[in-house]
Amino acid sequence: ALSTSSSTYSDGTYSAQGVEWSFVHAMNATAVTDADYTIDGAGVLLRRANTPGSSLTGVFANGLSAFSFEYRKAFTGGTPRAYKVDVTANGQTVTYDIPAFGEGSGVQATVYTFTYSGPALTGSVTVKIYATGADGNQQMVIDNFTWSV
Repeated sequence: ALSTSSSTYSDGTYSAQGVEWSFVHAMNATAVTDADYTIDGAGVLLRRANTPGSSLTGVFANGLSAFSFEYRKAFTGGTPRAYKVDVTANGQTVTYDIPAFGEGSGVQATVYTFTYSGPALTGSVTVKIYATGADGNQQMVIDNFTWSV
């Protein structure tokens, strides 16, 4: 499971699965005490787009040919979750939209998968997942990040 050790919204870094991860305004999904929004235990919970904007960034030192991660709505607010994924290699960034999800009040247990299937990228590659929608809470949990070089 992909996770920070933070039990409150904060910024930090950690290493997991040989990748250097950094997070902004995020926390471990298991830190939520009133409900379980995890996917596969733990997970990184992002919160909002406005300052400070929530994000999770991984740096893959030896290239990247494909990757995927699972995500789901966290908390019960009705704001549609709007997120993007930036893939940066060789000084160029390509941005991918995650289709909006989670609209409507209440818990939604549906787990979605984002998949990047190429082209293969060489050298250091940075993947940044970040909130872009309306100001305010639009929590999302990210977990089970897999990749191939």
